[in-house]
Amino acid sequence: MTGDAEDFFANTSVTSGRAPGVILRSRDVTVTHPAGVGAARQIVYTTTAGSGFPVAASGIVLEPGVNSANGSSQRRVVIFCPTFHGLGGACAPSQLVVEGTEPDAPSMAAALAMGWTVAIPDGIGLGLTGAGPHHFLAAASGAHAVLDLARAICAPTRAGELPKPVAVWGYGDGGRVAAAAAEQHPGYAPELDLRAVAAGAVITDPGALIPSIDGGPFAGMAFAAMIGLGRAYAHLPIDHILSDDGVRAVTTASTLDAGTLLAEYGYPLGRWCERPDPWRDPIWRHVLASEVLPQKTPIVPVHLYQGLLDALVPVASTRALFADYSARQVEVTWSQFDATHLGAADLGTADVFAVLREGFTRPPHSGTLPAT
Repeated sequence: MTGDAEDFFANTSVTSGRAPGVILRSRDVTVTHPAGVGAARQIVYTTTAGSGFPVAASGIVLEPGVNSANGSSQRRVVIFCPTFHGLGGACAPSQLVVEGTEPDAPSMAAALAMGWTVAIPDGIGLGLTGAGPHHFLAAASGAHAVLDLARAICAPTRAGELPKPVAVWGYGDGGRVAAAAAEQHPGYAPELDLRAVAAGAVITDPGALIPSIDGGPFAGMAFAAMIGLGRAYAHLPIDHILSDDGVRAVTTASTLDAGTLLAEYGYPLGRWCERPDPWRDPIWRHVLASEVLPQKTPIVPVHLYQGLLDALVPVASTRALFADYSARQVEVTWSQFDATHLGAADLGTADVFAVLREGFTRPPHSGTLPAT
């Protein structure tokens, strides 16, 4: 990064009592990819880690160009939750978008073409220097980063002005974050005019996912999950399971992007731990049990989707979330495709946009809880 970028992305301490969703600093940037960006700005804002501590987080806001579908002054906002990018280093979406190397750029471009403002959170622990590692798979941390980004850019700027309507969309780890944002919204940010949420290939139970990928081609993600959740639950004594090699590996891996993690840490977790099945440790059982979705009940429409040939996220887990939401009387819809994990991400876009468009036609959300 240049000197100016280093200053902008320097970690910022947030004092206790500081309201979440407040922009600490902002700067205009030039973005040429994805296509359709009219203006862009990177922001650093206040949020709250899942453990309750106030922290700073970064993100980027993309405004659609003049040729977009919607020229309304009451701009509709989509918070796009990116797929897993890594635990640290130069892989934050807010920086990759500016560099023109963001892997989720096609999804962002499609939303911009609809005339929607697209805002992308980096997530807690990613983007700001020294704040990591990223709280990978920590549902509350991810949800708060999403909802507080929406607060930061959707709040009224003048007396009598309504908050901007907002929707949330994500896939894979981003789908988990999107679903968690829907669940956290009523209690954490009820003033937001949240209209709809779309979540694909939702990781509902990290405790089931981690052992299923441990030792396989996605083993690096299992190790990343241990590191990310370890950071989110740092107030607990969770590093006792690590061997000396594991302690050193965590330090190095905490600065790496997703591709490098998969390439260099494709070993069973027992390689880094004092026991071959660290997820069975009592403290880790508590952590993983605390991360099972659903945790709370959404009060806005939720669309879930996935590929039947998904080899990474079990389709049964997202189906179970659909059934659970249905039992809770959530307005939830489901789409499935004869496709792989990546294939369904593309095939599901048309249904996602139909749900978000319909959500944006609804009356402003009141922020009230459903009857019990």
